[in-house]
Amino acid sequence: MSKESKAYKLPTETLPWMKQEEHLKDLLELKAFLDARGIKTANTRIDRYIQYFGEFTNGYPEKAADVFKNSKDQRFQNPLDWGLYVLREVHELMWILKGLKAHIPKGIDAKLSILVSGTDFAALDSNTQSRNVQFELRIASYFCQTGCQVDLSTETDLIATFSKLVFYGECKRVARACPKSAGFGGSMTLTDPLS
Repeated sequence: MSKESKAYKLPTETLPWMKQEEHLKDLLELKAFLDARGIKTANTRIDRYIQYFGEFTNGYPEKAADVFKNSKDQRFQNPLDWGLYVLREVHELMWILKGLKAHIPKGIDAKLSILVSGTDFAALDSNTQSRNVQFELRIASYFCQTGCQVDLSTETDLIATFSKLVFYGECKRVARACPKSAGFGGSMTLTDPLS
């Protein structure tokens, strides 16, 4: 009978991660995409995210948080707080851009104009319209990446079609805690247009 080991070998490598320069590159690509569509990014949160990563990649992480001098409350105590909030926002925007590179939905420009108008961080957003649109675009990006034709210009938040399938999507963010009896989320209806 062999003796069972109660130890394991520690890993010698860490998980790969994206460098700040890669985030900056992605944001500049998003800015170029928006500019090409006539959507202004000067003095918007997109512009400030770019400034943040510019300061950070130039070796001034302590100055990076100064970009968000108007975003101060109890949630922002040190530069790491700003960094985590910026990463959350930028990753969301990169998923949206990935979908838009695969397919440009009908009605996208109106949605993108609303998207860039939001405050720097969702945690400080008292008017949630920008973040609601951001969530719609995030869901739409998944459909775009799978080859669906997406329409954002209707009363329904999004309509995605693929072959004979039509998906009607209503995208709803949870804005506050729900009572135990209340539901939340979105709905997706699958229909066959030939039936």
